[in-house]
Formats: sequence, C-alpha cells, structure tokens
Amino acid sequence: MQAAEALYRLQTLDLRVETLQQALRAAEHQVGESADLQAARAGVVERSRTVHGAELRQRDLELELAQVETHLRDVEQKLYGGRVRNPKELQSWERDSAQLRAQKGRLEDRLLAVMEEVETGRAALRAAERQLAETEAAWQAAQAELHEQISRMRDELAEGQRQRTAHIATLGEEHRAVYERLRRERAGRAVARVEQSTCHGCRLSLPAALVQRARVGPDLVFCSSCGRILWAAR
Repeated sequence: MQAAEALYRLQTLDLRVETLQQALRAAEHQVGESADLQAARAGVVERSRTVHGAELRQRDLELELAQVETHLRDVEQKLYGGRVRNPKELQSWERDSAQLRAQKGRLEDRLLAVMEEVETGRAALRAAERQLAETEAAWQAAQAELHEQISRMRDELAEGQRQRTAHIATLGEEHRAVYERLRRERAGRAVARVEQSTCHGCRLSLPAALVQRARVGPDLVFCSSCGRILWAAR
C-alpha cells in the first residue's frame, strides 16, 4: 500500500471516529426529560393548583352559606314562632330575615359560579393528565430507542478507534507527523483524493506530471495549491 493511500485510509478512520463522537455527544445530550414532557408536567401542576384553589373557595362558600342558613332559620323561628309579639321587634326580625335571604342568594350565586369553575378546572386537569400520559409514553419509547442508538454508536466508536490504533501502528513516524500537522491545518482533511486530474481538497486542476508522481511515486506528493497530500489510485 502506498504511503499516501495508507494515510488516506487513516483519514477515513479519523473522520469516521469524529463523526461518531459528534453523533454520540448529540445523542447523549438528548437523554433526559424533553421540553414537551416538562411542559406537559407543568401543565398538570398548574391545572391542579387552579382546581385546588377553586375547591378551597367552594368549601369556604359552602361553610359561609351554611352559617347564613342557620342564622336565617333562627331568625325565622323567632319571626314566625309566635313568641315575639312586639311590632317593633317583629319589624327588626323581618329586616334581618330579608337581609339574610339576600345574603343567602348572593352566596348561592357565587357558589354556583365557583362550582362551575371547579368542574371546568377538573375537566381541564383530566385532559392535561391524558396529554401528560401520552407525552410520557412517547418520551419513554423515544428514550429506549435513543439508549439503543447510543449503545450501538459506542460499539461502533470503540471498533473505529481499535481499527485506527491498529492501522496507525503500520505507518512510519515521519509520515504520521506530516499527516497530523496537515490535519490540524486543513480542518481534519490532510489527504486529498485525485480524480480526473483534480485535487478534491481544493477542487483545482493539477499538472499531469504531479498526478503521475502521486499515482506511482514512492514518496508523498503535495497539492501545489492547498498543500494537502495527494492520493491517486493506480
């Protein structure tokens, strides 16, 4: 195998390893609760708070209404029980009865509105809980698949690194040093394939003599434009 071909093979392995490393980092970043799941969970919490608040107001109104009804029964018992005969006192009890009845009516209206709010809130909460269950099920399935992908990528990465280690051991130190320097300088692409007398690194045409040297010469040949190592298949 030509030195340039061996270095091109190394570059292929390096690019594969880098691609797998990037994909693995991206996949690992996706592990955990998704934004959709967090939003669905927050929606359930918010609706639960809304329902709880409405239920508290309903209980307070029910208690207040019960107290007013008890007071009204006491007043009407005195008013209609026949024990009170003084006209002025009867008139006072009548005013109290009217006020309590009016207060009772207002409380009943408020209670009805709050009861409707509770029912609406409970319906919204049930819908949010269903949405959370569906979102969580989809998320769990996606996470299971993601963990499988991560496992496969880790295996592929380990195999790629093993192949690289084995291959690089076959290269001379001088060629490896040139390759690593150009790899740093040329964004990871130190070796350029030659096809139809064109350097695939810079896409410029190459002199025929340079192409011939790259194809059959024993030494490394470099592109006169971009400086990359040229590999021309025989």
